[in-house]
Amino acid sequence: MADLQQVEKQKNRKRMILITVLIVIVIIILLLLRSCGEIPEEEERPVGDFELTDDKRPESGSQDDPAGSSHEKVPTITFAGRPKYEVSSKVPEIELRNPEGNFVDFVFTLTDVKTGKLIARTGRVPAGKYVYVNVADFYPETGVYNVAINISTYDAENGSQMNGLEQTVELTVKR
Repeated sequence: MADLQQVEKQKNRKRMILITVLIVIVIIILLLLRSCGEIPEEEERPVGDFELTDDKRPESGSQDDPAGSSHEKVPTITFAGRPKYEVSSKVPEIELRNPEGNFVDFVFTLTDVKTGKLIARTGRVPAGKYVYVNVADFYPETGVYNVAINISTYDAENGSQMNGLEQTVELTVKR
C-alpha cells in the first residue's frame, strides 16, 4: 500500500514537472515571437461617440485650424495658442481633423484633465478627414472644462507609430 502511494506521488511529481516545462516553453516561444515582430502590439481600440467624415461642418463651432501644407518628413500637427471649443445640446461635438496632405494617420485621445477619465479615443483618422467627437454627453453640467487632446501619429503606409503631441484645450459646455 505504501509502495502504491509512493508510485502515485512520483507520477504526480512527473506530471507537475512536465506541465511546468511546457508552460516555460510556451512563454519562451511567445517572447521570441514578440521580439521578432510576429505578434503585433495591439492598438488601443476606439472609445466614445465620434464620427469620421470627409465633410467639414461649418456649424460645429470649432476653431479653424491654421495648418499649412505638410512638410515632406514632419507630420502637420497644429494648434494655434490654446484652442477653445464650445459645445451645447444643439451642437454636442467638437471637430478634429488630420490636415490634407499629411503622410500620417492621427489617433485622437481626449481626457478630462481634472479627473483623468477617458472621454473618447478615435480610430485612425487619415489625412484630409474630419472626426466629430461628442463631448457634451461626458459633461452634464454647464461650465468650462480643461480637456487634454493627445494626438498619436502612425505612418499611413506601414502603420508604424511616429511622434505625437498633447494639447490642453478649454471646453465650454452650454445647456
